Amino acid sequence: MAIASRPERNPLKPSAYVKVQFLGPKQQLWRVKGLLDSGNLTNAAAAMTYKLAQNLGLKVKPCQVRVGTASKTGSLQVVGEVHNVKMAMGKLVVSLYRVLVIRDLNSELNLSLSFLKSIKADLNFNKKQMTVAGYQIPIITAMQTERSREVESNASSGVDITRDNEPKGGGWYPW
Repeated sequence: MAIASRPERNPLKPSAYVKVQFLGPKQQLWRVKGLLDSGNLTNAAAAMTYKLAQNLGLKVKPCQVRVGTASKTGSLQVVGEVHNVKMAMGKLVVSLYRVLVIRDLNSELNLSLSFLKSIKADLNFNKKQMTVAGYQIPIITAMQTERSREVESNASSGVDITRDNEPKGGGWYPW
C-alpha cells in the first residue's frame, strides 16, 4: 500500500504593491512601496513602520490598540498613531486619516482594506493597475518569502509616478 506524502508547503506568497510618495522634513521626498493588504481589517487607513514615521518627521501619539496577524500566535507592537498624513499615488494625492505606527511591520507601509474601500479603489490584477477617481496607478506584484524578502517581481521597469508638471527646483506637491 502506497502512502501519500503531504505536499510541501510553498514558502513563497504573492504580494501586491503600489508606489507611493511622502513629503518629509525639509521637503525631502520619500518613495515607498505600499502593500495592498485586503487582510488588514483595522479601522485605520494604513499601518507604517516606526522607522518610516521617524523619517517623515511625524509626531506619533501613543494609543492603546492591539493588532493581530494571520499567524496563530502573532501580534504586533503598536507604538502609536498619526493622523492626516498626505500621500501621493501617481498623480493622485490622498490623506491617510489614521495610520497605526508599528515597530516590526513586514513592509514599510500597509494600506488597509478600509482605506482601499474609502477611496473606491478598483483593483485590476490582469491589467496590473488600480484605478482611483479616474487615475490609473500601476500595481507591482511580487513573490515573497515568509521573511518578506522579495524573490521575484513582474513589475514593468520604468514606471514613473512623478507629476507631469513637476515644478522646477525640486518641489513636488504644493501641500
